[in-house]
Amino acid sequence: MDFEHLIYNVDNLVATITLNRPETLNALTPSMRKSFAAALELAENDDSVRVIVITGAGKGFCFRIKIYQSNYFRRVCFQLPQIL
Repeated sequence: MDFEHLIYNVDNLVATITLNRPETLNALTPSMRKSFAAALELAENDDSVRVIVITGAGKGFCFRIKIYQSNYFRRVCFQLPQIL
């Protein structure tokens, strides 16, 4: 699946979601937020994924966003003990 300004990769039970707008320190756009939520959902529903790593391309992780405040991200995190 292709995501706008995100790189999604699964290798050895680890899904890596990379925010890929290094020229803006990976500042999220509305479409990136949707892509990010879709990537999290894809990882959540993939039986071969046990770990999700979220990272940013370039020298900055993500400008002006608190990932942990995302409703979807919190829901997934609270469900992880049940999934594992």
